[in-house]
Amino acid sequence: MLAGLAATATAAFAATKTWTGGGDGISWNDGANWSGGTAPGSGDQVLLENSVVGTSYQVDLPSGSTSTQVVRLSIAPTPGRTITVTLPSGNTADPGLRVGDGLAATDDIILNAGAVLINASGSATGNGIETNTTGNGTVRINNGARYVHASTRSPNGVAPVLSTVAGTENGEFEYDIPGTGVVNVAASGRTYGNLTLTRSAGPRPTDRSAPARSRFAACCASTAA
Repeated sequence: MLAGLAATATAAFAATKTWTGGGDGISWNDGANWSGGTAPGSGDQVLLENSVVGTSYQVDLPSGSTSTQVVRLSIAPTPGRTITVTLPSGNTADPGLRVGDGLAATDDIILNAGAVLINASGSATGNGIETNTTGNGTVRINNGARYVHASTRSPNGVAPVLSTVAGTENGEFEYDIPGTGVVNVAASGRTYGNLTLTRSAGPRPTDRSAPARSRFAACCASTAA
């Protein structure tokens, strides 16, 4: 009960930043792209939707050693639109993006239908994208939304905290690891909606998809062969 009250209080007092696209139209760190004229701060909630920009659009997190932190990230496109947020391979921070209020039983990252969140972190350590702590909060990939792990970094900032509530049965988690070597996919005891294994690098890419709401008992391997 107390956790629920705290979560409500956090949501009530955190500022909500929305996308206007009034700057360069793509850069997260360009304040002119956001309501209020400033980029989101660590105490802000972020809502990406189509009330101002009515078309599909992309938002790129910063490159370099910049680490971005917000309380909550919600991507909620209008039906028929796509909104993509990318942590680029040029980002070397650990983490590149951290989301969460540190409270249990709250959705830290919410992806609705048409939302795409891509973790292409180029960091040498860490997860690239992660929740505040893996013991608190969840990542909700609703049906029609997609999270893409396109990095050699660990997926442990997101995969262990995937929400399994109704409406996430067909939310897609895709592994598309750079390179052509063997990749061990952490799947033991984890519940995905649609799990897609893609190898877009190399001369012989392989795509494999698991049925909706699949629970794996052992790790899988995806290779370029």
